[in-house]
Amino acid sequence: TSVTGATSYAVTGLQPATTYRYRVRAICDATEDLISGWVEGTFTTDSLPCFVPTDLHTTDLGYTTATLAWTAGGIETMWNIHVWNTSKDTNFTATGNPYTVTGLAQTTTYNAAISALCGNGSVESEYSDTISFMTAMCAVPTSLTATNITTNSATITWNGTASSYELQEGA
Repeated sequence: TSVTGATSYAVTGLQPATTYRYRVRAICDATEDLISGWVEGTFTTDSLPCFVPTDLHTTDLGYTTATLAWTAGGIETMWNIHVWNTSKDTNFTATGNPYTVTGLAQTTTYNAAISALCGNGSVESEYSDTISFMTAMCAVPTSLTATNITTNSATITWNGTASSYELQEGA
């Protein structure tokens, strides 16, 4: 970048938590080729404030899934969810809140904690407090629908693998 009549220049569009090299030389007379040697330096841009998410909790526990929700600490849109127990240790990258963790075992206790990923994932917050949860003992029925609806009856259908179900209805 050519800088005329000044001894400073504001560089913009940089990435957070990144080290940059820079160099400057004087051009005393370009037509006479009177140009100094380069002087070089480095600097590292500040990290974004990356706040720890709070209030991590489950909103739904399935047979092999757990839906987790939390309160974001700032304007971040990406999180690292760490889920573990004595036989599993997995990280999930979430781009939405709440987020459903998959691949879990039924009737199993897990721990979870979450951190915020800021600056396009280049900066990570500390982890939240740890929570514990247990997956469901049997699969929650899916595809619940009501069909053949008349003035005094309806057919309720669902998908599932259990040997029996309990249905409640009411107005």
